[in-house]
Formats: sequence, C-alpha cells, structure tokens
Amino acid sequence: MIEDRRRPTAQEAAGGMHQFTLTGRQHLTLEGAKNVVSFSPEEILLETSAGGLAIKGEDLHIQQLNLDDGRMVVDGTFASLAYLGEGLGKKSRSLLNRLLR
Repeated sequence: MIEDRRRPTAQEAAGGMHQFTLTGRQHLTLEGAKNVVSFSPEEILLETSAGGLAIKGEDLHIQQLNLDDGRMVVDGTFASLAYLGEGLGKKSRSLLNRLLR
C-alpha cells in the first residue's frame, strides 16, 4: 500500500481537509483554518473545516496565518485543544462563555 504524503491543496484545505500537528507542546501547525474569531496570549478561538476550535495555553503567538490556504502556525505552551461543534454561532459562543466563567 502506498501512503499519500503530499501537502493538501488550498482547495482541499478550505473544503474540508483538517489536520494539525503539535510538536512538543510548543509548536502547532494547523490545516483547515477558515476564520480566527479571537486571539490572546492565553486563547485562540477559530473556525475550522471540522468546526469551532478553542486553543488554550500560555504565550500563544500566531506565527503564520493564511486563510486562503487554510494554514495556521502557532507557537507557545499549549494546555488544551477543544472542538466546540460545527460552527461558532451564538450557541457555541454561549457555551464557550459558560466554560470560561
């Protein structure tokens, strides 16, 4: 069996291809980013092709962001990555607000 190791095209990344690689809790590469809703050094909230995603940690810095390709690179110390559902509508945002209280 031959494994396909090519990078996804911009169309694949925008249309549903979603994956991330976390290296040593310090470096995150994400494919499938659609929109960054909010960001701070402690949390990044974004929409991906797989739904809403909350990234929590310390000293988070978006090093690279290309929404046309759906690619995002973040450095920092990661504590958690949590999926929030299909989108970040009012329901998902209110759930996030309740979790952060």
